[in-house]
Amino acid sequence: MKLFLMLVMLTLPIVGSTFGFTVKEPPTSNTWASALIEQKAQASGVGFVSNNQQYKLILGGLAVKENTGNSVGLSLGHSSSLTSVTMPREAFEDAGTALWQGEKGAFKLFINDNRAAVLDASVDNTDRDYYQIAYNSKTKAIAIICGNIIVTYDDTFSTEMITQTFSIQLVDHFPDMNVAIFSVPSWVDIFATTDQINQSGMVVAAEIEVLENAAVPL
Repeated sequence: MKLFLMLVMLTLPIVGSTFGFTVKEPPTSNTWASALIEQKAQASGVGFVSNNQQYKLILGGLAVKENTGNSVGLSLGHSSSLTSVTMPREAFEDAGTALWQGEKGAFKLFINDNRAAVLDASVDNTDRDYYQIAYNSKTKAIAIICGNIIVTYDDTFSTEMITQTFSIQLVDHFPDMNVAIFSVPSWVDIFATTDQINQSGMVVAAEIEVLENAAVPL
């Protein structure tokens, strides 16, 4: 029986080649991309928790919603998926270097070098068609920072009081659950604002909303 199993294992590559498929090691570019993403997440120095998951902001990371008519101002080649990435390219005088690009659902993802004029590590996006991105080291996935803060509150302070105190806008409300979703102005540091809300004593909890599941629309 053991001899039979050994013969089967030895003939698998031959059968695979005959039917047009081969078993390959993960491409080097994937390994390189994973290392780059993790390195940029560490380099940002910004971490946060959302939906019981730990995230780190990706330094120089950017998500652009497709079909918005906006240009990211970068000189890039063909779009690639998260499993088929582009390697580093030479710097362009005005735009800097796109170190990596990929896709997640309806979004194109980019990581730029530090010389490119993209988002600061601690501030929110400057245009709602553009989003910051974060890395979940547990799931090895990239999440899109939506620009919203999810707040769980009690009956002590109303949503109106929370809105006025922190200069944020109520965009959705679930009063039966004591949960409200607030948007943050594009010029406001969403990480600092979330910390301020949590430390204020006015709410039960506040966390930054992220989109990690590409099947969920934003």
